[in-house]
Amino acid sequence: MIKNILAAIAVMTIGFASAQEQTKKGKYLIEGNTSFGATGTGNTGFALRSEDGTTSWNVGAEGGYFVMDNLAVKVGLGYGDNGEDYK
Repeated sequence: MIKNILAAIAVMTIGFASAQEQTKKGKYLIEGNTSFGATGTGNTGFALRSEDGTTSWNVGAEGGYFVMDNLAVKVGLGYGDNGEDYK
């Protein structure tokens, strides 16, 4: 029992230290998101929604650069279709 608790604490400590290293100044960041649970489709996430025979979707990603420890500047780009025909 004690060994399991100590092992869990060690894993959490290593994970925390690793996460801290990833947010250092000069590192890059690339993200892909989902819009699950959102009321509509997202701007830079991956989403698919169909309602009353109309299907809407979005696809996108975000990237950033850490300008200082734990602070990143991010930009996102996405594209989507709301399933409506414009004439």
